[in-house]
Amino acid sequence: MLKIHLKFYFTQLICLFILCLLGCSEDENNETSPSTTSSEIQVNGVSFNQCDQEEIDNHPGTICCISGPLEASPNETISLEYSSNLQNPSITWEVVSGELSLVNILNSNTATFDVLEGFSGGSVKGYGDTGKDCSVVIEISLK
Repeated sequence: MLKIHLKFYFTQLICLFILCLLGCSEDENNETSPSTTSSEIQVNGVSFNQCDQEEIDNHPGTICCISGPLEASPNETISLEYSSNLQNPSITWEVVSGELSLVNILNSNTATFDVLEGFSGGSVKGYGDTGKDCSVVIEISLK
């Protein structure tokens, strides 16, 4: 009889341990999560990254995305828009690589960048922070 009770409690303990491991939210495991809610679209032959706002709003963890052109030419100005499910995040924009220059932050979630001479590709990072954080990098190639 004692053997049956011990086996029962041991099984419950294993189940509780597994539930604890699976019960951690994405936020607890990884504060920064790249977007999986975007799709590439073509408009007049130009590739754009388009965020799926409905999926972002319904995502159970922290998630973010950048919408904007995936291709650019020197002497062009491009606009990028940061989206996330963070409540009123403070957004920081950063040129990670390439001949790009941050020109203006139109509102906290939209920024414009000049594509400079010698541009052959590059990347831009959008970072949102509210105590929780979410950052995402978008790659931009030469047209």
